[in-house]
Amino acid sequence: MADKELKRLSRSELLEMLISQSEENELLRGQVKDLQNSLNERRIYIEQAGSIAEASLLINKVFESAEAAAQDYINNIKHLSDKQGDILKRNEEENQYLCQQMIEETKEKCKIIENDALKEAERIKSDAQQEASEYWNSIYLKLNSYVSNNSELKHLLSFDFLNAKIGNNKNDTADV
Repeated sequence: MADKELKRLSRSELLEMLISQSEENELLRGQVKDLQNSLNERRIYIEQAGSIAEASLLINKVFESAEAAAQDYINNIKHLSDKQGDILKRNEEENQYLCQQMIEETKEKCKIIENDALKEAERIKSDAQQEASEYWNSIYLKLNSYVSNNSELKHLLSFDFLNAKIGNNKNDTADV
């Protein structure tokens, strides 16, 4: 409204108009406040959406880091496993070599023991033969001494049993 029109109005009309404008102003302020609240909520929502996106990116980075760490761990385990396999293979080969050496050494020792045992057996056999020979020589000497001292026994022993037996057999065969 123009100034001329306002001047024509009475005080009561102006007061009514002022009250009406105040009420409208209050109403508009309420609306502005509601709109500001709504705007703030949308800003929060947009900020949260940005935060969620950022959080999602951070989580993806965390998962990527975790996956890389897990892959490193698996690679390290494979490496250690291969290393352990190599060590075990080397130890097994070394043990087989040592066992083969021990077998060869044992065979050599057995040959030495066997040769020593054969030599000892041969020595014992030789000693036994020597002893037996000496024993029989001793008995022979004693028997000779006994026979020489006993004339009847000497006569009986000097008799040739072998020729006497053959002679008897010739007689037996002549009768046939």
